[in-house]
Amino acid sequence: MNGPGDEGLPLLPRRNREVCICLVDEPCRTFLVLDDSADDRFLTAYTLRRSFPGCRIIESETVAEALHAANGVTLDGVITDHHLAEEDGVAFISRIRALGLHCPVVMLTMSSDPQVHRRAHAAGADRVFNASASDFAAYFRQVLFPSA
Repeated sequence: MNGPGDEGLPLLPRRNREVCICLVDEPCRTFLVLDDSADDRFLTAYTLRRSFPGCRIIESETVAEALHAANGVTLDGVITDHHLAEEDGVAFISRIRALGLHCPVVMLTMSSDPQVHRRAHAAGADRVFNASASDFAAYFRQVLFPSA
């Protein structure tokens, strides 16, 4: 299921790849959403689509899928959960930043522990939000369209 230029990479399913068709007078945006909960991925994608109509969402259930999906794609933002099955969101943020990714990276967490927030920022997270809040979409809107 890999595409051209993916030779040598392990075969991984591509989840929810979409063609970006913008219905508004804004550039199309591409976001990577990493969460091991299908329900939480759906809610995060839904929130992004409401703020960025026509945006492309790449959903990943595992860190391996997310790292593979980020390879060779220009991303406008990354949203990761803190608690993941194989490693935590902080470790994923370190790994994605090590790839040279320069877009905003947001971590969602239910933890109010300041140490979790400090670790996420030290790893390269631009912002950390409470997982029940939808403020992250407004944050991306502010970063991607500062004059709006």
